[in-house]
Amino acid sequence: MDSDDLLRFYRSLEISLRLLIAFRFRYTVGKTFEEVAEHEPWRLYYALIEAVGEHNAELFLNMLRKWLMRKGEVVDLKTLRAMLSDEKAWAKRARA
Repeated sequence: MDSDDLLRFYRSLEISLRLLIAFRFRYTVGKTFEEVAEHEPWRLYYALIEAVGEHNAELFLNMLRKWLMRKGEVVDLKTLRAMLSDEKAWAKRARA
């Protein structure tokens, strides 16, 4: 997984969900989802929690995990959560 995968997944979501995330990100984080995903993907999990709450952030992770599985990439939730919340974990696991 890399930043491009995060952006492709985000853009594959229903427009209503994307609009909700976009509005909440801009309001609470001060950046767009795309900016965080592209430049600081290891901050994405906590930014999601701040923007939409922990339950919805977990739902987002589950949806991302299933999307990745359909693309042939198997990542467990613990690893995915670590990658999107820790710069070292992201650097270790992300595709260059």
